[in-house]
Amino acid sequence: MARARVPGRGPAGDVPGGHRPDGRALALPLPQRSRPPDAGRRRQRLRCARHRDRRAPRLRGRVRGGCGLRGRGWRAGRPAAALPAAHRPPALGDVLQHRHHRRDGQRARRVRGRADRLGRGVAGRRVPQPVDEGAGELRAPRRDPSRQAGGHLRQARDLKYLAALAVVVLLALPLVLSSYLVTVFVLIFFYAYLGQAWNIVGGYAGQLSAGHAAFVGVGAYTAAVLSLSAGLTPWVGMFVGGALAAVLGAFIGFLGFRFGLRGFYFVLLTVAFAEMCRIVANNVEAIGGAVGLYITFTGNPRQFQFQDTRAYYYIALGLMIAATAVAAAIERRRFGVYLSAIREDEGAAEAVGVPTFRYKMLAMIVSSFLTGVGGTFYAFYLFSLQPNTVFGIPLSVEIIIRPIVGGAGTLFGPVVGSFILSPLAELTRLYFAAGGGWAGVHLIVYGVLLVVVVLFFPQGAVPWMKRALGRTRA
Repeated sequence: MARARVPGRGPAGDVPGGHRPDGRALALPLPQRSRPPDAGRRRQRLRCARHRDRRAPRLRGRVRGGCGLRGRGWRAGRPAAALPAAHRPPALGDVLQHRHHRRDGQRARRVRGRADRLGRGVAGRRVPQPVDEGAGELRAPRRDPSRQAGGHLRQARDLKYLAALAVVVLLALPLVLSSYLVTVFVLIFFYAYLGQAWNIVGGYAGQLSAGHAAFVGVGAYTAAVLSLSAGLTPWVGMFVGGALAAVLGAFIGFLGFRFGLRGFYFVLLTVAFAEMCRIVANNVEAIGGAVGLYITFTGNPRQFQFQDTRAYYYIALGLMIAATAVAAAIERRRFGVYLSAIREDEGAAEAVGVPTFRYKMLAMIVSSFLTGVGGTFYAFYLFSLQPNTVFGIPLSVEIIIRPIVGGAGTLFGPVVGSFILSPLAELTRLYFAAGGGWAGVHLIVYGVLLVVVVLFFPQGAVPWMKRALGRTRA
């Protein structure tokens, strides 16, 4: 059937605002921007809106009812009646999004208002925290870093008080000891001093030296020769001997550190120089040759000779305290930090800019100087020098084993190691001397004790004691 036409126009169905013959308005297609969404898109948008707002169903009904769109046009997917742009309903998603943001803003303002009122009400008061009564039974409480730092400070302060008390006791001890026990304590202090000197380069810097007997021999022979030939007092000669020992140590360190010798190679280098010194002392007649040097006892304190053994006791104690003070000063400063970094990982220390060669040389020089000064005490306490004894490997072992047993790289490790080993060695000598005499039997005891320490206390006695005290306090 032909469609009705309006005069002067096209078909009535194509004319906007056309009418049917019965006078009813035609349902004309809306422009693209004015069309409501189809049913599928509408349902998807409504589903997302429901996830954002639980009031979406009521809001949807309110929007439709207010705009007169509750009819069947959108539900059936058919186009709705044309509306003017001013009365066109907004999209449902836009309405929900606007309401969602507006409600969030209102909620945020309410929360801020409550917080402000709460802050004004409890200003200056401390809000009590809930306490779980059973929490302490289930898990250990967290440790406060400030309390841990305070614990370390208290531990350091306790160590200082303990060291001061020990010094006072040691100062008064010769008044109640026999001459033999005073001699034993002299050996304890002397080897603790030598062990502390070795600990600077072997413990803190990690450069194992097995030839420190060479520095003892150089210092001892220098002071003895100057005293016997030039009449120089050993009180001055000990520093001259220490300076020559430092020169030798600098030369050994330069060869070893410049060419990158580490570990066993550096050990072999130091042993080789100690053997060279022994061979030279055995073949130079001006310093006694193989016979050695013998110092005549005159009892003159100016010549480092005393009638009373307690004088040597106090001198040895002073040397031990001085070496411990030097080690403590090194440990607290950048020097000690750099030496520890070199000991842990020399390559990493070089990578971060630590001048490893310079600080290893300084450690070697300081260590050899202190050892050379101790050589003067060795010479004028025994009044005789034998090249095979002074420059021999057994003396180097005596020096090294004290810090290892006590704890290499620790401040009191050499002292504790000497207090453990020196009395044990003396008791061993007395026992086997009474039974017929075994030469060097104390070295066997040293070997057994060293095996035990390596197996069960690899870090030494001092770290083990610290851990034990920590467990006891905990």
